[in-house]
Amino acid sequence: MSREHTIKKSDLKSVYGDVSQNQPLFYSNDKRKNLPVGSLKSQRFTSPAKICEICNTTRTQPHDRAWEQFSTAMRLTLRKSAVPKSVRANSIFPYDTHRMMLKIHLYFIKLFGCHIVTAKIPIDLAGFSSSIMNGKSHPNVHLRFCEIEQRVGMSNIEALIADNGDCAFATWFYEIENLAVNVMYASPGEKREGLVNSWHPRLATNKLVIHKLG
Repeated sequence: MSREHTIKKSDLKSVYGDVSQNQPLFYSNDKRKNLPVGSLKSQRFTSPAKICEICNTTRTQPHDRAWEQFSTAMRLTLRKSAVPKSVRANSIFPYDTHRMMLKIHLYFIKLFGCHIVTAKIPIDLAGFSSSIMNGKSHPNVHLRFCEIEQRVGMSNIEALIADNGDCAFATWFYEIENLAVNVMYASPGEKREGLVNSWHPRLATNKLVIHKLG
């Protein structure tokens, strides 16, 4: 079993460069602030949830690599003075665009599953596991791409629990530099403001709407 990085190591390195005991970065969470961290391999950047070694390496490595390419390209685009209202996915992935964007979806399926376990949110993980094992999208997980002020981190999950005890809607953010991905779970029939102009592989669109957040 292994542990997944809550913020991808390549993302951290692209923002902070080389990190060492002599040149640490400073980590904060809900309990402590500005803890010096001398390595990007620190467990402070990994989820407490465990995932099988094969799934976290061989099976999902293509998803990690796709995200690394996507993250780099999107953040470069957002650094331009005129921030676009949308980005074409095929400008990032000129070949096999739909398949590559599916990998972005699956990258966040893995992170979301770990986040659900850690936060003890009542969402059935079977669909998340099936998506990863079969390379298929999860029908209830949506992504919303946002331009933000300079931040790095992963937010807590905000969840709405239905009367039957199941999760009706859940939302959280992955933030790296000027890019945030709002990851949302919506049970069938849920209509939420955050879902407007969100993206899902089944939409089969190259247009990724960019939302402005403070």
